[in-house]
Amino acid sequence: MESLRKQKLRRNFKLMFGIQAFTEMRIINVVSTIFMVSRGLNMQQIFITAMVFSAVAVLTEVPSSYLADKWSRKGLVIISIIGNILYWTTSMFAYGFPAFLIAICLFSTAYSMMSGSDEALVYDSARELDESRDSIKMLGRFYAASRIFKIFSPVVAVMIAANLSDFQFRIILGIDLVANLIALYLADFLIEPKHFQQSEIIKKGVLRDAIDLFTKNPELTRISINKTVLFLSSFIIWRVSSEYFTELGAPIWVFGIVTSLFQGSIFILNMKSHKWFARWRSEEIIKYLNLACIGLISIFMANELWWHTASIALATYGILAVVEVIRWPYFSDLINKYGNSYNRATVISGTNLMTEIFRVPILGICSVLVGFGYSYLFGAALILAITSETLFSIKKVVEV
Repeated sequence: MESLRKQKLRRNFKLMFGIQAFTEMRIINVVSTIFMVSRGLNMQQIFITAMVFSAVAVLTEVPSSYLADKWSRKGLVIISIIGNILYWTTSMFAYGFPAFLIAICLFSTAYSMMSGSDEALVYDSARELDESRDSIKMLGRFYAASRIFKIFSPVVAVMIAANLSDFQFRIILGIDLVANLIALYLADFLIEPKHFQQSEIIKKGVLRDAIDLFTKNPELTRISINKTVLFLSSFIIWRVSSEYFTELGAPIWVFGIVTSLFQGSIFILNMKSHKWFARWRSEEIIKYLNLACIGLISIFMANELWWHTASIALATYGILAVVEVIRWPYFSDLINKYGNSYNRATVISGTNLMTEIFRVPILGICSVLVGFGYSYLFGAALILAITSETLFSIKKVVEV
């Protein structure tokens, strides 16, 4: 019979699944661009808010995960959820560009607090239970959690916001707020796993050792950039998606259904990520998925240049969203092979920090390009996607 501590550690997986599911529900995301436009922002300002998100994340990402390694991963998870609650409350009453900047700063800080802390808590819980060998299975289910409510929430969002009125947007924001209150309740039951600290290594300092790890392992930097660059190419398309598809003539309810379908597909694929490509190494899987993303963005770009067909754009967008996201457990598997338990949250956050550093100038450029037209914006997305595989392809990784 398992000890009480082992039972509680095993419960961490279910609790983190629930926390991830509720904090990542974000029903407003389906119509976020339309919502922000209705509150007085233009497309350039929307991209600037994304830049601010990344700039704040750059300042808070590693320090927050340093605290998770030195203090408490559970504590950072709880603080993150409280930050989310403040963000959703602020968003309900935010009008105009300055108000949204305040909301985005809260959201970015909350994101940084969770980033690295959540995954490290899950991974080290498994390690204390001697189950870390099933890392892809564990991480796949963890990422799948963020999609479970998104299978239904897009349809709920477009049904509630059928007329795109401010009252309807507030109802959606209220649902997201309640979801985070539930996540906060679940987080209270988490138990902190052991960090397996090695005193002779810790004398160097958690943050310094993580920096040394990146310096001495250029392949880890390559992995981070590969993930980041292609993610950003997909993010650029997502950021304008609801407004873009509306301009193409697609009804908002159709966009909601497409979003539900690809979120459901991501959930299923991530839940079984350890089985779908079992015969291949993570590096090989990432390469094939990256090439698929490049092909899909090329089709999306061609549609914008020549066909202007809503059905092609929606289908390509949905498949792209699935293919890009199902790469994540394999990236996490590679990154976790480099990190030691005692500084795992800091190492993971270091890779996430790469995303935010790249995102600031790229989104700055995009805020200018969107003023010239969507074809320029999608062209930039295609160039980024191609760069991920031509300049930053991943070689074989050996666990350290």
